[in-house]
Amino acid sequence: MILILRRLIKKNETAEALLLGLYLLNPYTIANTTLPDIDSTVLPVVILLFIYFSLRYLLQKKDMSNKVGLILGSLFGLALWSKLTTPLIIPPFLACLAFITSKDYKKSIVFTLKVTLVGFFGFIITYFVYCKLLNLSTTYTYHFLLDSFSKGTSSDSLLVSVLNNLEYARNFVYWPTLPVVGLFGVSFIGVMLDKDKSEKTKIKKLLVLMSLLVAIFYIALIAPFGGFFKYPFPVFGILILTIALFYDRYIRDTKINLLYAFIATAIGFVVEKIFWGDSMFLNRKPFGHLAFLILIVVVSYVLLKINTRRVAASMFVLYIFFCIGFQLSISRIQATAPYPTKYEYGQAGLDQTTAYLRSNTDPNETIWSMKDVGYYVNNKYYESYGYYFDQSLENDLINMLKSSKVRYYVVTTGIGQDNIDAHPNIKQILDTNAVREKEFGNFVIYKSKE
Repeated sequence: MILILRRLIKKNETAEALLLGLYLLNPYTIANTTLPDIDSTVLPVVILLFIYFSLRYLLQKKDMSNKVGLILGSLFGLALWSKLTTPLIIPPFLACLAFITSKDYKKSIVFTLKVTLVGFFGFIITYFVYCKLLNLSTTYTYHFLLDSFSKGTSSDSLLVSVLNNLEYARNFVYWPTLPVVGLFGVSFIGVMLDKDKSEKTKIKKLLVLMSLLVAIFYIALIAPFGGFFKYPFPVFGILILTIALFYDRYIRDTKINLLYAFIATAIGFVVEKIFWGDSMFLNRKPFGHLAFLILIVVVSYVLLKINTRRVAASMFVLYIFFCIGFQLSISRIQATAPYPTKYEYGQAGLDQTTAYLRSNTDPNETIWSMKDVGYYVNNKYYESYGYYFDQSLENDLINMLKSSKVRYYVVTTGIGQDNIDAHPNIKQILDTNAVREKEFGNFVIYKSKE
C-alpha cells in the first residue's frame, strides 16, 4: 500500500503512518492473522500487487509490452484463484488506467484483452489440472458460485436477489467499520471533486472509484451471507489508501500536537470498550440508518471547503486517531477472545472444544466442522458450512457418517451459522448416525457410530 501511495504522491511519512495505523490495528487484520483465509490473505495482496505493477509499468514506464501483459495476466489469474467474483473489477480498472496513461483507446483495449485472456486461460488450465489431480468435479466452482449469488433468496431470480441485497445493505455495514466508513466517505468525495486535471489525479480518482465499485459489488451480490463491510478484505487496503490520498491532497500541512493525538486515540479506545465491547448484535441500535451516516459525511466535507477548513482539518486528523483507538480496543478483545470471531460471535466453549479434539485425534485425522474449529484442530477438516445451505450435500454427510470416514463432527447450538437448532435436517442426520460425545458451551461434538 505504501509503495502504491508513493507512486501517486510525494513521500508523506505522516500519511503513511496513519495508513498503517488504520490498517494494522483494524480488527479484521487481527482476525486474519489469528485465522488465515484465502479471501482475507491472498486476494487483497494480489489485488494490491496488480495495482502496484500496473502503476509501475503503465504510469512510470509507459510500457504495455507482452512481458508486462504476461506479468499482469498472471496476477489476474492468481486473483481468480483467490476469488472468482471480486477480480472481475480488474479488467475495467486496467482499461481505464491504460487509456489515461497512453491516450490511445485502441491500444488500451487490446492490452486489456491480452491481460484478461492470459489470466482467464491460465486459471482455466491450472484449475482443470488441479481438479484432475485431486479427483474433484470441474463443475463444483460453477455450482458453488451460482448458489452463492442467490443464497438466502434462492427462490428469486438473480436480479431480484441483487435488488433485495441493495435494499437491505444497511444491515451489512457492521458497526466496527462505521468510523472508517465515515472517513472513507469524506475522502472519496474530496478526491473525486478535485479539480486538478493532471494524469496522477485522474489515476487517484480511478483508484478510489474502484474501491467504491468493489464495495457495491460485494453488497449487491454477496450480502446474503456476510456482506462487504462485515468481511471487507478484498478492498480494505484500497479504502484506506483513499483516506491517505485525501489527507495528502487537502490537509497534509495540518499540525497536530502529539498530546492531542494521544488523547483522541485513548478516547476512541475507552469509548469502544465502555459502550460497545465486542457485541456484534448492536448494529441496528447505534447505526440503523445509513442516511444519517451519509449526512455526516457530506457535512464533514463541506466544513473542509469553507472558512472553517483549518479547524475541520484538525478535527479530521484527530478523528483518524480516534478510529485507530476504537479499532485497537476491538482488536485487543478479539485477539484474546475465548470465542470465535470469524463467522459468528459469542459461542462459548471454543478453547475446550479444540483442546478436547486435539487430544482425541491423530495429527493427520480429519474432522467435520466450521473453518475456525477445523483450523485449530490439526488444520485438517471438511468445512461444514456448505452442508447447512445445500440439501444436495445431505446424502454426502450420511455416507460420511456410515462409512466412518470421519469420526468427529462439530456443531453449535443456540448461536452460530452451524447452529443445528436452526437446521433440523442436519440435527436429525447427526442424531441418527452419531452420538453426542461432548458439549462445551455452545459447541457439541458428535462421534460416528463405529
